[in-house]
Amino acid sequence: MGRLIRSEGRKLRSTQLWFWMLVAVIALTALSVIGRMISDTHDGTFAPSDIRDIFLSGQSAFIGSLVLGVLAVTAEFRYQTITPTLLATPSRVRVVSAKLAAYALVGAAYSIIAIVVSCAIALPWLSAKNVSVSLTDDHLISAFAGVLFSVTLWGLVGLGFGALVRNQIVAMVVAIIYVIIVEPILSIIPYVRNVYPYLPGGASAAILDTTSRAGTTGDNHYTLLSPALGCLVLLAWALGLSIIGATLSMNRDIT
Repeated sequence: MGRLIRSEGRKLRSTQLWFWMLVAVIALTALSVIGRMISDTHDGTFAPSDIRDIFLSGQSAFIGSLVLGVLAVTAEFRYQTITPTLLATPSRVRVVSAKLAAYALVGAAYSIIAIVVSCAIALPWLSAKNVSVSLTDDHLISAFAGVLFSVTLWGLVGLGFGALVRNQIVAMVVAIIYVIIVEPILSIIPYVRNVYPYLPGGASAAILDTTSRAGTTGDNHYTLLSPALGCLVLLAWALGLSIIGATLSMNRDIT
């Protein structure tokens, strides 16, 4: 398995995809943090939850991690670069498992970079407002942990979705539309919104342990899962999509 994971790392480094997604991660994080600061209406008094929300802006990097996962696996099917891997390792389950492990490391690296970028932007701004911030405070440590797990797991969800769909353009468009449009709509539809906590976006919100843990519309309301359960649910989505994709691909020819 170690050999397969290293092979996945070499394949990723052989393309510029990881670099451009890294640029996207940095840009998304910077824009999100700056947007949060611009929309600030505080009079100089910040509660711990307010400071935490600023640093949680780094979670917007999940889009870059998600797209990387989708494009990486679909590109292998599109350009048939996966063929040598499957010839050397016929077990597609092992191949997908190695990809999940490799891209978990990449997603973790992206999340750490997002955290560093958010700190580099937010700390000087808060200091200028005479707001004292300790990065070792529990509420900030939990925020950083939330960003780490959320961004990492979204990359695995993208990988699993790409393994299932395989068509690069369709997979990327559907994934982006789903996270940006579909899930937010589902979260406000009465009755249907009750399943939102168990969808990828709801699980991600639980991981981040957002200040508002519940939503209400009329007589319907939902409560997000705990951060730990959110991690398990999002991981289950990634593994489920990957297993289904690997299972279906066993009946498909690779040329």
